[in-house]
Amino acid sequence: MAKSRSHFPSEDVLTSAQAAVRSREREGPARWTEYLGPELGSRNKNGDESTTPQSSSGSSLKGFNMQWVYQLTHVAEGLMSKLYWLNQILDYPDSVGHGYSEAFWKAGVFPNHPKIGVLLDKKFPEHHSKLQLERVDKFALDSMCDSAELHLQSLEPWIQLLLDLLAFREQALRLILDLSSTVITLLVPRKMILQMYNLLYSMTRNDRDCDFYHRLTQFVDSYDPPLKGLHEDLNFVSPRIGEVLEAVGPIIFLSTDTRKLRNEGFLSPFHPRYPDILTNSAHPMRAQDLANVTSYREWVLFGYLVCPDELLRVTSIDIALVVLKENLVLAIFRDEYILLHEEYQLYVLPRILESKKMAKSGRTKQKEADLEYSVAKQVEKMISEVHEQALNSCDAIHRERRILLKQEIGRMVLFFTDQPSLLAPNIQMVFSALAFAQSEVLWYFQHVGVASSRSKAARVMPVEIDPNDPTIGFLLDGMDHLCCLARKYIAAIRGYALSYLSSSAGRIRFLMGTPGMVALDLDATLKGLFHRIVQHLENIPKPQGENISAITCDLSELRKDWLSVLMIVTSARSSINIRHLEKATISTGKEGLLSEGNAAYNWSRCVDELETQLSKHGSLKKLYFYHQHLTTVFRNTMFGPEGRPQHCCAWLGVASTFPECASAVIPEELTKIGRDAVLYVESLIESIMGGLEGLINILDSEGGFGSLETQYMRECILGNFKRRLLTVLKTDTDLQRPSVLESLIHRHTSIIHLAEQHVSMDLTQGIREILLTETYAGPVSSLQLFEKPVEQLTGSATEAVCSWYIENIIKDVSGAGILFTPIHGCFKSTRPVGGYFAESVTDLKELKAFVSLFGSYGLGVCNSGDRIDTEANIKQIVDMDTMVKFCIQAGQAIAFDSLLAEASGVVLEEGAPLIYSLLAGSAKHLPSEIPEKKEIRRMRRVANSVNIVGDHDSGWIISILEDIGGASDGSWSLLPYLFAAFMTSTIWDTTTFNVGTGGFSNNVHCLARCICAVIVGIEFVRLEREYEQNQSLSNGHVGEMLNPAAQNYLSIEANIKSVIQLFIKFCAAIILDTWSDSNRPHLVAKLIFLDQICEMSPYLPRSTLESHIPYAILRSLYNQYYSKSSTPPALLSASPHHSPAMSLAHASPSMRQPRSDASHSSAHDLGYFKGTSAHDQDHNDSDIFHARNTDHRNRNVRRSGPLDYSLSRKTKFVEGSASASTGPSPLPRFAVSRSGPISYK
Repeated sequence: MAKSRSHFPSEDVLTSAQAAVRSREREGPARWTEYLGPELGSRNKNGDESTTPQSSSGSSLKGFNMQWVYQLTHVAEGLMSKLYWLNQILDYPDSVGHGYSEAFWKAGVFPNHPKIGVLLDKKFPEHHSKLQLERVDKFALDSMCDSAELHLQSLEPWIQLLLDLLAFREQALRLILDLSSTVITLLVPRKMILQMYNLLYSMTRNDRDCDFYHRLTQFVDSYDPPLKGLHEDLNFVSPRIGEVLEAVGPIIFLSTDTRKLRNEGFLSPFHPRYPDILTNSAHPMRAQDLANVTSYREWVLFGYLVCPDELLRVTSIDIALVVLKENLVLAIFRDEYILLHEEYQLYVLPRILESKKMAKSGRTKQKEADLEYSVAKQVEKMISEVHEQALNSCDAIHRERRILLKQEIGRMVLFFTDQPSLLAPNIQMVFSALAFAQSEVLWYFQHVGVASSRSKAARVMPVEIDPNDPTIGFLLDGMDHLCCLARKYIAAIRGYALSYLSSSAGRIRFLMGTPGMVALDLDATLKGLFHRIVQHLENIPKPQGENISAITCDLSELRKDWLSVLMIVTSARSSINIRHLEKATISTGKEGLLSEGNAAYNWSRCVDELETQLSKHGSLKKLYFYHQHLTTVFRNTMFGPEGRPQHCCAWLGVASTFPECASAVIPEELTKIGRDAVLYVESLIESIMGGLEGLINILDSEGGFGSLETQYMRECILGNFKRRLLTVLKTDTDLQRPSVLESLIHRHTSIIHLAEQHVSMDLTQGIREILLTETYAGPVSSLQLFEKPVEQLTGSATEAVCSWYIENIIKDVSGAGILFTPIHGCFKSTRPVGGYFAESVTDLKELKAFVSLFGSYGLGVCNSGDRIDTEANIKQIVDMDTMVKFCIQAGQAIAFDSLLAEASGVVLEEGAPLIYSLLAGSAKHLPSEIPEKKEIRRMRRVANSVNIVGDHDSGWIISILEDIGGASDGSWSLLPYLFAAFMTSTIWDTTTFNVGTGGFSNNVHCLARCICAVIVGIEFVRLEREYEQNQSLSNGHVGEMLNPAAQNYLSIEANIKSVIQLFIKFCAAIILDTWSDSNRPHLVAKLIFLDQICEMSPYLPRSTLESHIPYAILRSLYNQYYSKSSTPPALLSASPHHSPAMSLAHASPSMRQPRSDASHSSAHDLGYFKGTSAHDQDHNDSDIFHARNTDHRNRNVRRSGPLDYSLSRKTKFVEGSASASTGPSPLPRFAVSRSGPISYK
């Protein structure tokens, strides 16, 4: 519009605009051609010409009014579309709170001068000349004056929109319509539009206001707030509106009574009490009323909102209550809505309180005053309490209704598919079921994301709508099937309707001749209308074996005449009202004249407007405005336990109705909505490809896979598989459980294999490539040969999962209280980590699923971020406690890696037992030499990754140090002194031992694991490098040693043992130095900690700690813990530490090979034995932990845990000792002591 006017001078533009406005005001109904479109506009023109000669007759006037009602409805939709579009352009401004975003001013509608615009808006309706705008923003005012012509052109279409609203209001009120409510309450910034336009106009026309300024000012001001104007506009028709709302009350009550609808079969083709008997039409009259119940509910919500005085009718309270109780919002237009209960409390409740006050003051008669006061009090209570009821019960009410519709529509589809001949007689019931389902689906999406404030509190409460409700899919599918059945048998429905109408002609003629009708003495107008109705019915062609689809029949005149009859008999000025007609003809024992006429009206629409009826009741085009929520619900429900693949067509079919939402008034809408519909379909197809087993059945047709190019289809399927792999890794809350993730990936892979068979296409190789690319954290070419971009990142899927485990399990960034429990072999948490407890994602079953998906070769990415975090972590180390915490985290990482290695071994043995056996056999015979050859080192690493070697923890540390070049100088020899200093940390103040988990309350047992592994790894790597340097300096001359490499290895082991013993000695010295009565609990934890280090280290004898701490003390404190358990340990009278045989056995580290598998016999020869602790018993119960893990076999032979101080140990000692009777223990008094020298507090 602005472009076409840019060729004229400014004065011509303004003059033409004013002339256009004045001419449009004079045009009357013809002014709405723009909103009606060419088809309705031509119909309007023809209607004007056809009604002109008959303007004198009352029936023609009534018919013209009804036609104009229909056309004004379309005008209202056009006006609302423009308002909706304007709101979108202006980024949904807050006209009430004067909140305008930056996009509002950049939209090009208003001059980009916020200060002046907001002031004009706030001071409305004051004239701009009184606001002294030059003081507000002189620069902006001058700029507006210079560009006034351009700004006027931008505002002109929206000023004309306000004028159209003004004219629409006047004509709507003449026709007693409440459509103006749906227009005005969209609340565009109408004040600013008017004020700014008039300001710009005055700038160009010498401070003269535009002609329509004062009229529009009065119009806009009268609707501020909107309901204020509506109350005044509709006050004169309020009693009639109240009567209409009372009239629709019974059908509303029926629609809300789910039990009655189910028990009496209102939506069932079966007899309500005798299911074996089929009915031609169950409750025919009420069935057709139920089809319009959605409109009735909207009438009630709107009616009492704009005519609050009608709530004072006695029957209105129950009608309003039943509708308000199940709604929180009132849809205005498209997805625009108002908060229903807030509006009632703001605009209805004050009117009720005013009526209550007037009744109490006694201005009316006493009886009437008492009744009015009582009713007003009840209405006040209802409005105050119904909001709370709605918040608590509306979702449950509608969920129950959706379940009913799911059952009834499902039975309908099965029944009419099997008995299509009964579809036509029951088509009105089908319309009702469609309308009900449509209403419930729209209600569901209208309430998603709605936040409503409670009536008695200021806080805002979101409405809880379950996005996983599977009934939505059932309703969409049921509606789609019912519409398909109706369209399939459309000829039969039209034939039945024609037959019914033909027979009704005789019945209506008979009723017209009854004595009651003769006695009424109808006037000529009514007689003429009834005569024409009978003629229309008698002239209907009778289908007698001919093709029904070829019959063309326009029954619009029949319906127009019947509506004219109804308008006359419902008019207060008519001498014959609707009750007279019904009473005069109901005495015949058959349907009355009114019922026959209404049935003929409805059946006539099944002849020439059947498709319109199906579109009205079965269309879900409004779901376009909620298509994002629609996609979310589809994804949440389709693949849930109640998801049905056959529903996919219904979900996809919804998109075909989206373009119907586009308004012809706004051409841009069609393009936008069409694009959104395509995106919606693509999104759903992505989801379908992601997990729908019935994909082939849905798309298996001549236009399906077979018609697409093979290579294109292959790329699409594999691309979808890759996206699916990355998206299913995590749920909305957190990580997907590995076992669930494994099943989802296997499920999707199976679907692709089905597609592979269907289209004769090799997709297995592509799946392998994607899995390797997304899971392997190294160069893929080393495993699989295929073309691949050089710079493509690999291992992203594994990295995402490993990063989650590192952050949430090892580092515990969420503070979930993560604890590693050695007895159960998993991590546990005090509260959920994301959506799960830690044990549910770290036990052997879940980690097996993890390894099965990604393979042990992908788990190397677990330490991918250590170099990035190193510098940040070092900067955080400012005290001893921080250092200890980092070491505990390292211990947790070692424990987690050990669990992964164990799971890898289990998976490898199950999936490739021959490879596992070969690897296990080879690992036993790997030579122990320094320096190691490259092949030997690689073989040992592979064996360590599946937990075949004896000491997995230190092996993992060694591999890390070798990769990063750690332990490169002599400063690492001070490491045992640093670890010993940990005994002075304050972390021991909160450390307690837990018998049930075999660990400490703050994971200090992971610190023990870290210390053992790091000391071994550091010493091994450091000494190995020293030997390599010495060898290079000596040019390979190593003297006269027969096996220098083996001797070097034994020397390294001896050095490791001495370093750990040095650490134990220093720790024991620090503990004994700080011994006092005040810190006994701390000492207990430290002693158990040191004993665990001796127990878990393969380089130390278990009795190492007894050289520094009396054995009886250890026995006593363990007895305190385990005496409370169900299996307390047996007490000892002597310490095995004093056995010369044991000392001799412990003296030589060469008797054990920690880097290779040790036999049972050698362990027994060394005096090691199997204990009976809860730890051992737990592992005895699990065959996996023994039959498949060599390391655990060795550990269970020599590791006894705290209960190793038992009678079995004493017996074994006596058998292997050369001097078992050398004398009593140095501490005999502790042999029978229950408490020992230190008691745990």
